[in-house]
Amino acid sequence: MTDHEDYCWSCGYSLRGLTSDRCPECGNFPKPPKPEPPHFDIVIAPKHLILLVVLLALLLAAALTR
Repeated sequence: MTDHEDYCWSCGYSLRGLTSDRCPECGNFPKPPKPEPPHFDIVIAPKHLILLVVLLALLLAAALTR
């Protein structure tokens, strides 16, 4: 293991000179895991897109006729 902090973030055990990738005291990795960013995969089906355009056109037409 190279280039890590001197102490375990979880238990405070000294990690200086270790060659493994885990803390021998508590078993955690030397650095806290980075939270995974949320995934926002928004996919609009073509039929829904057409429906949205039609509804917006109807709303616009209704607003202009007033």
